[in-house]
Amino acid sequence: MEKITYSSHAAAIRAAMALNSVTQNNLCRKLGYSQPNLSSFLNGKRPMPVNMIEKIMREFNIKLIIEE
Repeated sequence: MEKITYSSHAAAIRAAMALNSVTQNNLCRKLGYSQPNLSSFLNGKRPMPVNMIEKIMREFNIKLIIEE
């Protein structure tokens, strides 16, 4: 598996959405979120709840590695 570093979980989610040709609307329908809330989270206007991050990362098979 290739390791790619992103500046934030939102950046990783956006990249995964682009690579998989998934729109915010499609992702929200599949996971049961509202599109305006997801947009606010991805644009940094609101903090993204940890359970939402985990669910989206599982959907795209993204591993989160925190490095100091």
